[in-house]
Amino acid sequence: MRRHLIPIAMAAFLPICAGAAERAGNVIASQQDAYQAQNIMGFKVERGDTIFQQAKVYTKAYGSLQIKLDDGSDLLISPNSEITIDEYVFQGTVGSLSLSLGKGALRMISGRLQKPNYTVNTTIATIGIRGTRFWLDRDTPDLLKIWTDEGTVVARPLQSDREFVFVAPVYAECTITACQITAAPPPPQKFPTDPTGRGTDGADGSDGGNGE
Repeated sequence: MRRHLIPIAMAAFLPICAGAAERAGNVIASQQDAYQAQNIMGFKVERGDTIFQQAKVYTKAYGSLQIKLDDGSDLLISPNSEITIDEYVFQGTVGSLSLSLGKGALRMISGRLQKPNYTVNTTIATIGIRGTRFWLDRDTPDLLKIWTDEGTVVARPLQSDREFVFVAPVYAECTITACQITAAPPPPQKFPTDPTGRGTDGADGSDGGNGE
């Protein structure tokens, strides 16, 4: 009887692993306190590590993470932030990307996917893009901050039938019912200084060497 227990246990475990093992991209810069969680298991990630689909990627107070997806999309996750790669399909220029921003700030630079096929979901508004580079910040539970640096961002508040279109350069704030353009505060932090002196991995405050 005992010899049958191991195969049964492995059979139950393998579908979970396989479902979490679809690649989305890799880490090109990281700072201490940056993590990836598949199912219930979280582990620290460093430069060169693979980022998987349907994984929760999160940072703590002195963590930042820059990810290059396989289509060339660039994601920069600020300290105290969390995203989930809900769905990612990429075949040449065909595919789609759907992310959820759970908390904190995310900067996104679009890659080779067609622009209507990018979506970022939040508890305040759904974000679509018709352009290149923008920041989202959800550090306040009932407010979504949007910096559109290049191109166009489209925001759809969850309790509104309206679409709000923001053409760069512009800053706007959204609630669940409406968005408005207003004066821009400083953008979110990228790679913070770590007072503990634990160091970084490819994160020198220059945005991971991507030319900005």
